[in-house]
Amino acid sequence: MALAVAYPEAFSHLILQYMKTRYNAVTRWIHWLTAILVVATFILGPEDLDEAENLGGDWSVQVHETLGLVVFGLSIFRIVWMLFFQPRLHIPMSAIMSMSAKMLQAALYFLLLAVPFTAVFGIWLNGDALDLLGNTMIMPPFTAMKTTGELLLDLHPVFADLLMWLAGVHAGAALFHHYILKDTVLKSMMSK
Repeated sequence: MALAVAYPEAFSHLILQYMKTRYNAVTRWIHWLTAILVVATFILGPEDLDEAENLGGDWSVQVHETLGLVVFGLSIFRIVWMLFFQPRLHIPMSAIMSMSAKMLQAALYFLLLAVPFTAVFGIWLNGDALDLLGNTMIMPPFTAMKTTGELLLDLHPVFADLLMWLAGVHAGAALFHHYILKDTVLKSMMSK
């Protein structure tokens, strides 16, 4: 308490920082929209990429590829927002929990970019066009390299599955924080 009396401005600034326990509305909307779109894209994805080859005009492939591009764009926007506009939250937790959260978030951001990247470049390097809603085709901008394209298309479902598993761990951790630790981690992504 002596610090509060000696340095009232610094102490009140510190308290205000720690009172900030919710992300702003833009961050929350981006988070939940990304989560919904990732699940929808995963569910609507073809079970076997070999079955999806050359299915030009197939509605489920068009929806999957279109949503994948939306997730990619939204993820880029989210990363830029996070780096330059999102205020940092100060939710007290142990060092190991904080480090684990940062590692999980980094893996999720990597996969949010890698999943659509492997699909788009895998399709293009395979010599095929992206087939989007509205019968919009985006032709490959470079010469086919089938071996590399097939490798990327083989990585795509592995990364997609890993993204879903890690998103489940992320959701489970948020529920653990809310119901067991009773802290504000989950509330930080909820509206008031």
